[in-house]
Amino acid sequence: MEPYIYGQGGLLSGASDWFNRNRGGNPLMNEGAQMQADFYRSPAYTQGFNQLRDRGLSLLGSQVAGNPFMQGMPAAPPQPIPQQPMPQQPIPQLGGRATIMPVRGNTYY
Repeated sequence: MEPYIYGQGGLLSGASDWFNRNRGGNPLMNEGAQMQADFYRSPAYTQGFNQLRDRGLSLLGSQVAGNPFMQGMPAAPPQPIPQQPMPQQPIPQLGGRATIMPVRGNTYY
């Protein structure tokens, strides 16, 4: 395993050779890096990030919401919902013979 990773022609030497041949990256890599840099330099991004940071800091400084059930039970407990019986569905009779159901090329009995 070690020669495969560290040896001549191994994984790390191959990655190092590729990097040395393509130090500036290919045009698609450069375009993507430029788009990402432009996005992060955008005033709209900075404004949105600042709003997110300020909201998070205000939440950290606020109190934890209280539990309304710690004040006692409600005046009257809720009434149970009356249960309705389920209608009975007739069970189909197969007449004692097997049913063949093809499923994706296989036949199940």
